[in-house]
Amino acid sequence: MKSRSYPLIAGHIFNTPLMVLPSMAETAVAWAKKQLNMNIVMAMPSARMMEDDGEDTLDLDPPTPDPVYGGGVAVIPVYGVLVSRIGQLDMCETMTAYESLRSQIQCALNDAGISHIILDIDSCGGSVAGCMELADFIYSCRGIKPITALVNFKAFSAAYLIASACDEIVMSETSGAGSIGVIMQHADLSKANEMEGISYTTIFIGNHKNDGDPNQPLTDQARAVMEQRCKVAYDQFTGRVAKYRNLDVKAVIATQAGLYFGQEAIDSGLADRIEAPQDAVNRIASDLAAQRQSKPPQKIMRMQARAAAQAMQAQL
Repeated sequence: MKSRSYPLIAGHIFNTPLMVLPSMAETAVAWAKKQLNMNIVMAMPSARMMEDDGEDTLDLDPPTPDPVYGGGVAVIPVYGVLVSRIGQLDMCETMTAYESLRSQIQCALNDAGISHIILDIDSCGGSVAGCMELADFIYSCRGIKPITALVNFKAFSAAYLIASACDEIVMSETSGAGSIGVIMQHADLSKANEMEGISYTTIFIGNHKNDGDPNQPLTDQARAVMEQRCKVAYDQFTGRVAKYRNLDVKAVIATQAGLYFGQEAIDSGLADRIEAPQDAVNRIASDLAAQRQSKPPQKIMRMQARAAAQAMQAQL
């Protein structure tokens, strides 16, 4: 099968702020090398693992699991690469779209049979675009129904921002959280083009129209623009985590995009409870069951309310 051109996908990998682990960014670049016919040489093992034995395409990604409902609990998966809309990337990875997550959370909020929402998170992050809006939406839902972030077993970068917006963050001893930082990459193909005898001439109007052109070295102007975009995204990221987690923004910045595992995350204020994933789900379901047993049936409650109203009316 012939390789195709993916200009939209390239726009999600290069010259745009990302909230991902560097290893995920390296994997994305290695994938771009394969699918976009880009002559990019990577030294990372993850990049070499992306090479195959001469096939022209990579396998399709496995589908993202659907939410699981039961016992008054909705478990919504947040897996793999996080993107604004599904279908924009087709790497050999599971992906989750911010728009889909918002829709699934809203459905759970509207479902009278659901009393607790769990975000089952296993992701190294993804796109900046759309993540801030989703996190703000989750934060605004506090007080409607409890939303628990279950780190099972990774909540890094954009995935951590989503987790931080929840009412509580639960993680196991071996789970990781953090990587509160922003990364951006630029591919300079000018030397590779020169070796192949290819020369590009770009005509443009507007000083910034050609910023980040991969067919020429990164200019000082383009670098300044990219650095500013990273700073804006970083300030938004750290500010939201500080607000959601009730932390001093200086403490969030002091993490310097570090990774925190188990008790380290608790001690740093990045999580609330150490508990194995299945134990956490069982505990929440058990608590809901106990609450239902302690409350009188709805029919009895309605009869009691009707009797009280009639008694008040008789006194008038």
